[in-house]
Amino acid sequence: MVDLHTHTTFSDGELIPSELVRRAQV
Repeated sequence: MVDLHTHTTFSDGELIPSELVRRAQV
């Protein structure tokens, strides 16, 4: 499953705490 929001964060080169938590859940 590809998360566009996560991909956008990657492109931004910036990871917010919320994304890190979401990443951990995945």
